[in-house]
Amino acid sequence: MILRNKVIRFGEQSDSVRLLHRALTALGYSIDDDEQRGNRAGETSLKAILQLQKTHGIDPRSPRETGGLLLDAKTREILADALLKRG
Repeated sequence: MILRNKVIRFGEQSDSVRLLHRALTALGYSIDDDEQRGNRAGETSLKAILQLQKTHGIDPRSPRETGGLLLDAKTREILADALLKRG
């Protein structure tokens, strides 16, 4: 996966966030247009990640609980697996 070895923090603006948005929308999650245009990990990115975690049996944790992390290694693995299964 393109996001290999990458963590993303809540509020981050980067090309990695753009790739995260692309992956999440491919899986059917909705990301706010402003977040997508700005390549920013905001509230709808957080909502999608928390839902992804919950759907795949991970206890959803907010960035307040993770030191600001939105996409950690475990969630990145789940995202990659979900994309592979989607085909």
